[in-house]
Amino acid sequence: MPFDEWEVFVNNEVAKKFQLKAKDIKTAVVEITKEKHHENRNEASNLEREVPVEKTEAKDRLSNYPENIRDSAYKILEEGDAFEFMLETWNLRHVWDKNFGENCLCAVASTYILNTRGLYVKPSGESGKGKSDAIETVLKLLPEHKYISGSMSSKSLYYNPNLKSGTIIYSDDANFTDDTIGTLKQSTSNFQMAVQHLTVVNQAYAEYSIPERCSFWFSNIDGIPDEQLANRFLNADVDGSREQDIRVYNYIKAKELDLNLLIDDDVLICRCIFDILDKERYTIIIPFINAIEWTNIENRRNFPKFLDILKSITLFKVMQRQKLNEYYLSDIEDFYRALNIYNGTAKNNATNLTDQEIKVLKFIEREPATIKNLMHFLNVFRERVMQILNGKDGKSGMLAKVLQLNKIDRSETADGKSGDKVTSKNIGYSITLDDESCHLNMISECNSTADGGVTYGCIGYTQRNDESTYEAVGLLKRALKKYSKTYSNSTVYDVPGFVSNFNKKTPEYEQRLGYSIVLEEAEKLHEWGQL
Repeated sequence: MPFDEWEVFVNNEVAKKFQLKAKDIKTAVVEITKEKHHENRNEASNLEREVPVEKTEAKDRLSNYPENIRDSAYKILEEGDAFEFMLETWNLRHVWDKNFGENCLCAVASTYILNTRGLYVKPSGESGKGKSDAIETVLKLLPEHKYISGSMSSKSLYYNPNLKSGTIIYSDDANFTDDTIGTLKQSTSNFQMAVQHLTVVNQAYAEYSIPERCSFWFSNIDGIPDEQLANRFLNADVDGSREQDIRVYNYIKAKELDLNLLIDDDVLICRCIFDILDKERYTIIIPFINAIEWTNIENRRNFPKFLDILKSITLFKVMQRQKLNEYYLSDIEDFYRALNIYNGTAKNNATNLTDQEIKVLKFIEREPATIKNLMHFLNVFRERVMQILNGKDGKSGMLAKVLQLNKIDRSETADGKSGDKVTSKNIGYSITLDDESCHLNMISECNSTADGGVTYGCIGYTQRNDESTYEAVGLLKRALKKYSKTYSNSTVYDVPGFVSNFNKKTPEYEQRLGYSIVLEEAEKLHEWGQL
């Protein structure tokens, strides 16, 4: 008897026959519901452990594909490049954003691997720039049983009896409440184990769980407000540039003339490839692990992320890779592809900042910026600037992520029209030099041959780095730009020579800050095209 029919039968016929109280019936139904939930989970778990997957559901699913689709899928896995095939299929349906598509495919692959820490995806970007479309287009390449999507409350996944191991869980425009962050932290802390939720249902103890190897994907404008949780995600942003707007515009026009159905043979082949891979769970070893050197070891999550990307890339060619006992071995070809993918989001992963936040930080590094400056620079409204700096909740924006970024309130008093003194407040944002020995350069160029991480270095402040020193640097920048207008027809080709002449003409800056600071500020201005 189906469970819902049984419940009606108990509440009516059984209660009437045995003259049971409503309280007793309710308790019995709760207990049996709980046991039924555990039975379903245990059956699924036992099936995965005791019965080879290829002899049950996976085999049945493969039989549903046309023979030509199965043959093509096997041929690509055995002789071709499944990863590149899927990426091209995706890019034909979502323009550009290649690195984002690469990250999503790696996250899917990680759910089939028994020795990964898990890959989770969190794109950011302005509204209407393609975050949702990028993810939803990837999901179309997956078998329908592989993912669930929709809004969710903080504990809803625990109560889903049909949630299976290895599911992609996607929520658009996610709202990261404290409860949701807590659930995600628990679920992502150990990718290979189910996470338990202990609760009380109708005054009775109950246990629920989210199964192992589930990958969470979220899309919203800003990054994840909790730094510990953000560290576990691949922060791949979509392209919000004007050039991308033009590409999308042309793509939309071209699609209006395309009469092909969305679900064509290529999409079916992608789904079939994943169902073929689903026949087994894989342990992938990197035999050259000791030959990999990683310089940014301070962030302990990024190197494991790279290794999981490498293992995921290996999976797409697992039928072409060497197998030693029960272990598949990564190839050097997999390493270079994984490195290229990781470098695409290295700055985001190393700083937990979105592309737009990095852009803002670089702008503020040049000189203190006001809200008005940032509105003009980003071409957005004041509300959006405040959200970037302070977060939606007022405590999770850039000011919470970047320790060196500070808000500066400056009051100025001037004579009013009637002769009275009028005080106006000017609020700005700057990178504060709060270390006596060096200035922390938050965003540097990525080292593509090492780990693509952010490096830090001293630039040699010899005086105490208080607010007066910062103001001296601001004056130095203005003096350098002014001097460049009278130096070599306003075009500087030899920065050290320019600085040498500048120091002779205005020695007070070198005396106050030191030669290395004057030279570095001049090089920055030259790089930005201001000298």
